[in-house]
Amino acid sequence: MRKVLFLAALVLISTMSFGQKKNVTRAKNLCLAEEGADFDAARSAIFEALENEETKDQAQTWYVAGLIEYQDYMKQLASRSEDYRKMGEMVVKCLDYWTVADSLAMLPQRDKKGNVIVDKKGNYKYDTKTRKDMADRVLDYYRNQMLIAYGGVLYSDQDYAGASRMYKMHTDLANLPMMQTEKLQAQMVRDTTYKDFQFDAARLAYYAKEYDRAIDMFRVLVEGDWKQILSGEFLYQCYMDKGDTITANQILDECIRKFPGEAWFLQNMINNLVNGGRHAEAISYLQKAIEMDPQGQYYNSLGSILSLEHRFDEAFEAFAKAIASDPNNAQYQQACGFGYIDMVNMYEEQASAPGVDDATYKSLRNKSQEAKQNALKYFEKAYQLEPNNDTYRRDLRRLYYQLGMMDMYNSLAD
Repeated sequence: MRKVLFLAALVLISTMSFGQKKNVTRAKNLCLAEEGADFDAARSAIFEALENEETKDQAQTWYVAGLIEYQDYMKQLASRSEDYRKMGEMVVKCLDYWTVADSLAMLPQRDKKGNVIVDKKGNYKYDTKTRKDMADRVLDYYRNQMLIAYGGVLYSDQDYAGASRMYKMHTDLANLPMMQTEKLQAQMVRDTTYKDFQFDAARLAYYAKEYDRAIDMFRVLVEGDWKQILSGEFLYQCYMDKGDTITANQILDECIRKFPGEAWFLQNMINNLVNGGRHAEAISYLQKAIEMDPQGQYYNSLGSILSLEHRFDEAFEAFAKAIASDPNNAQYQQACGFGYIDMVNMYEEQASAPGVDDATYKSLRNKSQEAKQNALKYFEKAYQLEPNNDTYRRDLRRLYYQLGMMDMYNSLAD
């Protein structure tokens, strides 16, 4: 009696296992039918197989689960559907299934008894056919840029995190293990459009305030050959928005060395140091930058900081070099003028100090007026070069007032 029951149990288990394998085959046939493909029925059949102990760890089961989504997607594409959200969700589901299928297909195959299959040469047998079938279809996804279209839909909905993930998923298709053949890689073009998608994935992660994800992607881009400088700027801003000013300044330092001709990184580093009262460090950075690339912007920044430190001889020497590099640069002219305004402020402060005698007071006031006259030359030049610049106009008008030049002051009224 026990033997009969045991045999009956074996038959039942075998029947259940066979039934689940039939579900995989049925699901595959339902989604591949040229006419009357029933994707809902196919999904119901494969869901059972995905939960069954006998079939859930087989590459073919997960392959068919993805194939259903792929075939449904292809049907939508052939009918010129514009429901990119629905189609995009199919692509994502398909890739999720096929990622699992590929990991199982890379394992040595086993026979019905569970033994690893080895050929006559002692080599393991792998499910290469399933991997090839998936890879050929993933290539279609890559070419059609369906994930990018889906990302565009999410972007329109202001779902920047979702859009970022779709762009990243698209660019990562070429890195899937199943795609690592010379023939497939040659067909997965990585042109400037591809690189723009990589940048957009990082940029959208930043907009979504997913700073850690954005940082990982921007770090790769900074070391690449596309939009490196802009990626460096975003990378710095990620750390600033996270409140990690130490690492943010480290990024600035790295980018100053990597992109010596880009003033943006140096200017932000200098601003951070100046705002923190670290003028000596700011001056040191500028001097190093000038050694690498003696451009006018660096001399101009150096002059501005030196004048704040009241090191006027050095400051005006730096301003002179900046102006000599580009005499028609209004910013350089204006900065030199403000160097003299710093001198005015110094003299005014000294003149108003307690205990200053009349002679010293008069001398300091005369020096202040002389410094204003020197500032005037540069303010007028800056405004002459950019007459539509309201900031230059207001600064010049204020100086005319301080010098008692009322006619000139009134001529620059709003």
